[in-house]
Amino acid sequence: MLDKKEHFKKVADMQAPEAAFGQTVAYIRICGAGMIAIVSYNLIGAIFRSMGDSKTPLITVGIACIVNIAGDLLLIALLGLGAKGAAIATVSAQVVSVVASLIFISKQKYSFEFSLKMIRFDGGIIGRVLRLGGHFK
Repeated sequence: MLDKKEHFKKVADMQAPEAAFGQTVAYIRICGAGMIAIVSYNLIGAIFRSMGDSKTPLITVGIACIVNIAGDLLLIALLGLGAKGAAIATVSAQVVSVVASLIFISKQKYSFEFSLKMIRFDGGIIGRVLRLGGHFK
């Protein structure tokens, strides 16, 4: 796990302006902690498209965009959270998109069986991903 100095070194390696280091580290940590949502969001969209369904991912991306914009307005403009707010809005929008995609999958007929009961979460794996992405111990 990276400590604060190591995080700032990584941000410097990315050539972020020094004044933005703190916000950049916060953004990366939050998005890293939300990596499961980010990966799921992209994976489910690819699955739909591979089955020839480009309409559903378009709808879910549209939903994610609306949630992201609303989240940005609330968290950045109203609450003044800056980059943290942007990251929270981004990850939240992708979670909403994943949930919407799963609902669409469960309501449509495909050549495979699917129900929301088939989804199982492994707390150990989720914990490791959160610790890798975020700065949680």
